[in-house]
Amino acid sequence: MTLVLAEIALAESTVGKTRACSAAKLDQIGALLANNPDYQITVESYTDNKGDQSALEQLTQDRARVLF
Repeated sequence: MTLVLAEIALAESTVGKTRACSAAKLDQIGALLANNPDYQITVESYTDNKGDQSALEQLTQDRARVLF
């Protein structure tokens, strides 16, 4: 199964924080995982290629980490 959370789920395009409106969906995913400990997930994130490469890599990591 693949679940895609649109960029709009992020508070700002340059900040690794979620919007309040995303909380309900993320809570549902969290409950599903808590009730099914054998499930495994992979979190992926990306940015465009505009700007400093190091900063973009950090932003990508921050975006993925915010889901944990």
